[in-house]
Amino acid sequence: MAICNPIVISGENHLNVVEPLVYWQLNGNTNLDVMVQPNSQVTLVLDLNACRSVQFHAMVQPDSILDVALVSMKDQSIDQHYRITLQNGATTNIRSCFLGNAKKTMKMEIIHHGLSTVSTMEHYGLINTANDFKIEAIGTIEKEADNTQCRQALRALTFSDHDHVTMVPSLYIDNYNCSASHSTSIGAMSPKQLYYLQSRGLTMESITLLLAKGYITPVLELIPEEELKTQLREEIEKVVIDACLTKLQ
Repeated sequence: MAICNPIVISGENHLNVVEPLVYWQLNGNTNLDVMVQPNSQVTLVLDLNACRSVQFHAMVQPDSILDVALVSMKDQSIDQHYRITLQNGATTNIRSCFLGNAKKTMKMEIIHHGLSTVSTMEHYGLINTANDFKIEAIGTIEKEADNTQCRQALRALTFSDHDHVTMVPSLYIDNYNCSASHSTSIGAMSPKQLYYLQSRGLTMESITLLLAKGYITPVLELIPEEELKTQLREEIEKVVIDACLTKLQ
């Protein structure tokens, strides 16, 4: 399999995105101001493993689609703030997978500014730390944003009683002609569940891998290129097994 190398991005950037698929590695402290052109469809894959902080602002112009896949699996503290504004007929789908093995915070805001806009936020965390791991998801539907759809889903899996996570979904709605929902779940594998899976012949490595696949598959599904999807899946699964296997044993 050929290696798909990301484009390295750092510092302050103002970018018009025109390619249908962009794979960026964010380094250090990064500010991104992104414009998605009208009547286009763009997929952004953001590798955050070398990033300490990110400020991401995107304007999705009329009748465009912006899909964003966020991956942060390394032992690196990171502070993140994303804000995406949707104009008439625009759609955005955001999915992230995080290994919470260090202090990580994320604030994700989607602003429905135009008519007939659609947003979906899905965040998946595998929590392996007692440090603060926090995700705040905010959906704002403005007064003029008729016929809007806004959905949020936050999921976290912990591996011990000492792991710590905070997930806060929020909706601010100033329009009656809309559909909006949010959900959150935080859970852990119980000893009984682990014993049952082992009694069926699964090793602890197999169990960890199955858990990882359940949390990373939705994120990878956003990526249209199979080669890149396979590469990221292999990299993420290796990191998860190395980081979380000892917690389950």
